[in-house]
Amino acid sequence: MPRVRLFFGLRDREGRTEFEIDGGSLCEVLEKLQERLPVRIVEDCSPAPGYLIFLDGVDVRLLPRDCRVEDGSTVDVVPVNHPG
Repeated sequence: MPRVRLFFGLRDREGRTEFEIDGGSLCEVLEKLQERLPVRIVEDCSPAPGYLIFLDGVDVRLLPRDCRVEDGSTVDVVPVNHPG
């Protein structure tokens, strides 16, 4: 399963820094991620304004929505407004 890492305000809000999530395609992973978080971070399978999301270090906006997300992949969610 892919591993999700939360940064800055998101990790404080969630009370944890990482967790695993199911999903085969990038869009499935992003939709399931949105279901787990109390704030809007995904809109139409893309990062919502104010967030950057990376799959194995690559900005998800550069990847096709049907891109396969392999077991062991890492999804990083970074709020744009963070302390640095």
